[in-house]
Amino acid sequence: RIEEIQPSRWRDKLQGLAKIITSGGGMHKEAYELNANVEYFSPSNGVWTSAVIVSGGEFDQEGLPCYTLRVGRQRRHKVPIKFIRGTLNKGESVSFFMDYETSWTNATVASPPASATLGYELDVLDEFGKPSLAVAGRLRRRFLSSQPIQVYNGQFCGWVDAVVLEDALENADEIPGQHMNDTEKVEISKALSPEVMVKCHLKDDDAEEVEVLEMPSGCVRYAGHLSKT
Repeated sequence: RIEEIQPSRWRDKLQGLAKIITSGGGMHKEAYELNANVEYFSPSNGVWTSAVIVSGGEFDQEGLPCYTLRVGRQRRHKVPIKFIRGTLNKGESVSFFMDYETSWTNATVASPPASATLGYELDVLDEFGKPSLAVAGRLRRRFLSSQPIQVYNGQFCGWVDAVVLEDALENADEIPGQHMNDTEKVEISKALSPEVMVKCHLKDDDAEEVEVLEMPSGCVRYAGHLSKT
């Protein structure tokens, strides 16, 4: 029996857990550790870029953390988790914006970048017949049905194993970064968000009673590289 729940239900659960943690004195599980290498989505530019976590999480009323990031030589304060993702892992499914085709193409990460400027190596060939390289700003995550993931279930539970139930694709502009030099990008930026809802269920759910969750993609990370198979 599959029990559907609305997206607001998981927020209610996180709020309840946040109150328990706050009243109990403070032990909690971070979404990202201090000095972790991550990727930051710039709402004003509409692209992902490399960043580093430089603070502990500041948890909101919904039980979700905000972090201070170092992006290049600058700092971004109180960045919501929906604008943060971990660095992509080998085997992770992505959509890649290819310059010479001016379109998004499905691909898989073949290896992580040696540096932020070199980009990820993908399993698709470029126009010269070599493995394509792509920086974070030209990649959006794909969440595929049956894919192993982990979901951030609040500061009390932390990351827990789950499985994707339906395909989903991280939001992105048709052309990534197309508004970077737009004089009106302040207004445009309000509408830019990579967040998409990912339908999934916890991995240890009883097969006869699966609770279907819809988690925001900022609370989802790929876990195929953690598989023991």
